[in-house]
Amino acid sequence: MKVLVTGGAGFIGAHFIQRWLAQHPSAEVVALDRLTYAGSRARLAEAERTGRCQFVRGDVCEAKAVRAAMHGAQAVIHF
Repeated sequence: MKVLVTGGAGFIGAHFIQRWLAQHPSAEVVALDRLTYAGSRARLAEAERTGRCQFVRGDVCEAKAVRAAMHGAQAVIHF
């Protein structure tokens, strides 16, 4: 299962991604984040090392960015 996590580089989003990947060994995650004051790509380092997490820098207010990040995703988790 592939999921899109918006706000994925934020505190809650990054922790959710780590837990999701641990509990779903075949899952893939796309983390979409604008990286403002609250987002840090470093929070995703461990998840990205698994090879099952892809980071996309983008804004949820930009339809084109969201549409591209959602490609193939079965669910969206919005933080």
